[in-house]
Amino acid sequence: MPRTVTADEVGIAYQVRGEGAAPLVLLAEQSNNHRWWVAVRDDFHGERSTITFDYRGTGESDKPDVPYSTGLFALDMIAVLDALSIGRADVYGTSMGGRVAQQLAARHPDRVRALVLGCTSPGGPHAVERTDEVRRSLVRTGPGAARRALLELMYTPGRPAANPGPYRTLGDPECPRMPSGATWRPATGTTHGRSPRTSAHPPSSCTARTTSSTPPPTPLSSRTVSPAPGCT
Repeated sequence: MPRTVTADEVGIAYQVRGEGAAPLVLLAEQSNNHRWWVAVRDDFHGERSTITFDYRGTGESDKPDVPYSTGLFALDMIAVLDALSIGRADVYGTSMGGRVAQQLAARHPDRVRALVLGCTSPGGPHAVERTDEVRRSLVRTGPGAARRALLELMYTPGRPAANPGPYRTLGDPECPRMPSGATWRPATGTTHGRSPRTSAHPPSSCTARTTSSTPPPTPLSSRTVSPAPGCT
């Protein structure tokens, strides 16, 4: 698997699949790597190639035991684009990947041709925080309780029974626990709708720390980002 090295000397694994004139960057959700896109990735091929990478702390990338941030993940993506000699790309991010995509577009608009965001938010003071009911369901104790709560939140009734998984929405099962047992720890504002007072571990084996302490980027509304072909 190809790798590149970032400015802070972290090795980042990346993957290029398919053929096509317009490269599409796919950014996965929290606690996941490129495997998040396996089930749908081929749908993009034919018209375009796809580029993914394993966030630091996941997959085949290095796993330094330091705080992470969506801004840092965006810089890792820049390193991948540089390694591939790609000046601009279309970017599609879901969930936390959507926040990484927003960091990429707001801070490095010259590298983004079009931006697509799915099931995400801007984070920080502009995020819509989870309700107390949802927050309590995600910190349930007991075998499988949190997992069942996530399945109920993310899938329509009956789908889990018809599709037994594995579910990448629950985190990459191959993602190792950080050496220090670090937690998903928001520093300021909110991270994924979780307030700073919430200290629950994420419901997956991957527990890399992330922060939302970077200064807010220029609002996307002030940037000019072209819509992807076929989008309105």
